[in-house]
Amino acid sequence: MKKYILSALVLTSVFSCNLEREPYAPVTDTIVTTPDGLQYLLNGAYRQLSDAGNGVVVNMFRNGIFGGDEINLSGTTTDSMMSFYDLVRNPTSDRINQIWYQGYKTIFIVNSILNNLQPGASAKTDHMLGEAHYLRAITNFFLLETFSKQYVFGRDNLGIPLKKTTDEADVPQRSTVGESYDFVVEDLLRAEQLMAGDTPTKIKASQAAAQALLARVYLFMGENDKAMEYANKVINSGLFSLVSTADLPKYSQFVPESNSETIFAFRFDETNYDAWYGLSSMFATIDGVGWGEMYVSDKYIQHIQMFPQDVRNQVIVPNYKENKTPTVYWTEFNNTNKTYEYKIYPAQVDANGNHVSFVKDGVTYPILTDHLTYGGAAYIKPYAMINGQKQYLTKEYTMNDRNGYPKYFMIKDSFQQQKDHLYSPIISRLAEMYLIRAEVNAKKGNTAAALQDVNLIRTRANAPKFTQLPTGKTALDVVMEERWLEFAYEGHRKFDLIRNKMAIDRRFPGTHLSQTKTKQIVQPDDNDLVFFIPENEVNRSGITQNQ
Repeated sequence: MKKYILSALVLTSVFSCNLEREPYAPVTDTIVTTPDGLQYLLNGAYRQLSDAGNGVVVNMFRNGIFGGDEINLSGTTTDSMMSFYDLVRNPTSDRINQIWYQGYKTIFIVNSILNNLQPGASAKTDHMLGEAHYLRAITNFFLLETFSKQYVFGRDNLGIPLKKTTDEADVPQRSTVGESYDFVVEDLLRAEQLMAGDTPTKIKASQAAAQALLARVYLFMGENDKAMEYANKVINSGLFSLVSTADLPKYSQFVPESNSETIFAFRFDETNYDAWYGLSSMFATIDGVGWGEMYVSDKYIQHIQMFPQDVRNQVIVPNYKENKTPTVYWTEFNNTNKTYEYKIYPAQVDANGNHVSFVKDGVTYPILTDHLTYGGAAYIKPYAMINGQKQYLTKEYTMNDRNGYPKYFMIKDSFQQQKDHLYSPIISRLAEMYLIRAEVNAKKGNTAAALQDVNLIRTRANAPKFTQLPTGKTALDVVMEERWLEFAYEGHRKFDLIRNKMAIDRRFPGTHLSQTKTKQIVQPDDNDLVFFIPENEVNRSGITQNQ
């Protein structure tokens, strides 16, 4: 009876509020043997993962966004989220540690269900068991992304402890990466089977959600045929469709249930989101709400603005001064401070408002234009000749800034139901399935097939199609760039680069670089990309700490 009593104590103290906010009877020893009790536990598991300010899902988004190359921080912060950004590891970092602690609390809840119920009692019970398998799988997957080397660096590296019981005395040591991924796959395959033929609600796990996550996990494992198989299962199910070009920049404004493209998202509403300490509060200030201290990186801006007609540009909102005037800027490396800096200069415009020149050090330079192509698509790039050298530049207007960093706000994770920073974090959506298929084809040498899926996503975004590979780029490079454009600020970028053994190039302005932090290019096998296990956990259980 000990494990029943323990689960009751944990759940009544931590999870008294369930996902639907419906009252349930007090927890008893029979909680995991009744449908109502099972639903109570499941609601607790969803809630544990989706705490608005410091939950596993929100912190995993921070992990994937902050540690990549699509964001810059405009100053320092005492908040432990800084570790996600500057990659300075700390075994007592609260936000990173919460991934561990809340992740294993979720697993404990799920195990309370799976260890005490057998499938076959009813379709409803089987589906809830399937949801439990899915939640354990995604939690273990998050833990692997955070605390272990990626699968591509070897199956024998240290994985995570695989907690499969509710026995308090059961304190497993770390399994290998291979064993850990195998267990994630095992759970997802079981989830797929138990939820067969369901109709996705999009805010609870479903068969399609399991298949979508399997496609991603197999991709991480290099099981490319399996990844394509499961991506095709979702694509061919007919259950989902890409949102329209007009709706793409407004994707976050729709609740998941009514979004044709969303496969699964953790649903947030006005009662369980945090306007000041949630995910997007750092990315923008909206009607005076939000810190607005982390801005879109210049590297991302330069890439997406290559084609201004691409509607994905619309989620970047420059915070202009009230009486804005024309400027130009570029970034350059300050060898003394070992940082990249914005160089901003006043510009002149013609009668039609076109930038025609700018002044630097008292000298007026005309703005010229290069006509270029990328993948067969034409684009233009402004530049000036300075000291006989071509200097590419960006045409802008005077912007508000913080510590010299222009405030390029990102609103992709905001405005659900027109509410400032309300956002339901997206775990899987249909566009990912197309780009998984494209990535597999790229790795198989099927360039035409890869470009076909890439162009499907680009056409939806109103970006020009690629008719060939850009000069010096491989098919995989093109797919990775399209994933970046499509899934920026959705928590993918850092992990996409690492799993493809691509360096994280952070040669752009931001406080990730300073006199004490000068790692401009982070190699994919760098130990700093694998966070320390919480110090208290190492001391308590004796598990092996990361190097």
